[in-house]
Amino acid sequence: MFFVQLIRYIKGYVEFTVEGKFLERFLNLVSRKNIPIWNTSKKANTFHGCTLVRHYKKIRPIVRKTHVSVKITEKYGLPFVLYRYRNRLGLLLGLGILIMAISCSGLFVWKIEVTGNNTLAANDIIDTMNQLGLTKGKLKSSLDVTQLAEELCIHYDEISWAAVNLIGTVAYVEIEERVMPPEIVDENTPCNVVAKKGGQICYMEVYEGEKVRKVGDTVKKGDIIVSGILEGKKGQTYVKHARAKVIGEYIETKEIYIPMEQTQLVPIGGVSNYKYIPLGKYKLPLSFGKKEEGFTRKYRRPAALFGFTLPFEVIVEQTVPAREETFHLTEEKAKRYAIGQLEIFENQLAQNGEIIERKIRGKIEQGQYILSAQYTYQQEIGKEEEILIEN
Repeated sequence: MFFVQLIRYIKGYVEFTVEGKFLERFLNLVSRKNIPIWNTSKKANTFHGCTLVRHYKKIRPIVRKTHVSVKITEKYGLPFVLYRYRNRLGLLLGLGILIMAISCSGLFVWKIEVTGNNTLAANDIIDTMNQLGLTKGKLKSSLDVTQLAEELCIHYDEISWAAVNLIGTVAYVEIEERVMPPEIVDENTPCNVVAKKGGQICYMEVYEGEKVRKVGDTVKKGDIIVSGILEGKKGQTYVKHARAKVIGEYIETKEIYIPMEQTQLVPIGGVSNYKYIPLGKYKLPLSFGKKEEGFTRKYRRPAALFGFTLPFEVIVEQTVPAREETFHLTEEKAKRYAIGQLEIFENQLAQNGEIIERKIRGKIEQGQYILSAQYTYQQEIGKEEEILIEN
């Protein structure tokens, strides 16, 4: 139904009223001439209906033959819009470009969807596809979907199979994730457990091998903690694959520097939007003028025309104009900024071990607030290292 309405709008149609005593004869002749009429209604000696402009011209001879009167009450469609704005060349040119853009939009990719991923993030895969050349606004005929799928598999060890299908304006990236085999430790390879980092041993659990160090000992990086070289009861020497869990404690330090004099952007009011349609590496601007300096955010939204969503996106770069201002931090505020950065560092530490104790102190020196932190930190410090045996 929408397609029929669109065709009528493009061709142009009129709403008309017919009055007279011979309406039935008029309607019979119109039907015999195969003139399409819709939205009809009849009341007494008055008939209402709609028909295309070119068909309305065929009604005129029938009107004269049946001695009725006809009058156009409304005009609809593109021909009348073009005629109304015939003296506004810019508007007509813009409308023509828009119609052309809509017609050509099916030649480009405007959406990328990922299916089949369980552990891999869809956004990460889309970012990778963008790096490989599959981007929104890319001409479909310029894409080698077989090569794209192969390069995606090469980029991710976790992907065993991939395919890229172009359907309409959507690029569907289908993947199948590889079932990764568990890491196998070669128990036949002789090795020692050595310290991968210096510190004091605070906990040790030996599964295979002979202890060289004990809880409370201090070790340096590379020191042997559990040996894989053992001596038998009869004095013979043999080697094993030593295994152990070794938790070490050591001191970790961190310093944060915050300048006491800061520069920041302050909004001065107003907002400006710069809009464009991405076409691969190029941009089709929908806004003109110089972009202002200030706070900027970028977002995408579907393009729409007369309430209908179009198959491509518009990127909007919204800027709030701002100016630079310099101000001086108080010691308390500088400390808060430094603590915030320190918390980020502590979160990273906590991913690999445990913070036992923290000592911090702050001072102002040479125009900076310096926050010094000292941590007592525990983590796994043992690692297996192969014993190289010379024949």
